Amino acid sequence: MAVQRPDWLEEPRAPGVSPSIRWIPGITMLQLGADQMMANDMPAGQGHRFGQEPVWAWAAILPPPGWTEADTARLAEEELGG
Repeated sequence: MAVQRPDWLEEPRAPGVSPSIRWIPGITMLQLGADQMMANDMPAGQGHRFGQEPVWAWAAILPPPGWTEADTARLAEEELGG
């Protein structure tokens, strides 16, 4: 990112990605680095607050033997603090 424009700036932007972001060598990397420090202050599902999504994704990708959807739901509740 410091010396090469990232691909995600060429693609249609995801909801919540500002259309005013542009690539400036070095500067964009520093701005995004600073943005990372604020990412956990975003609502669930935005920034780096993924909520329960990783629980459900990993259960679908690589479930342990005998794992059920009820196990995933129980784990997701535990992840949120029950």
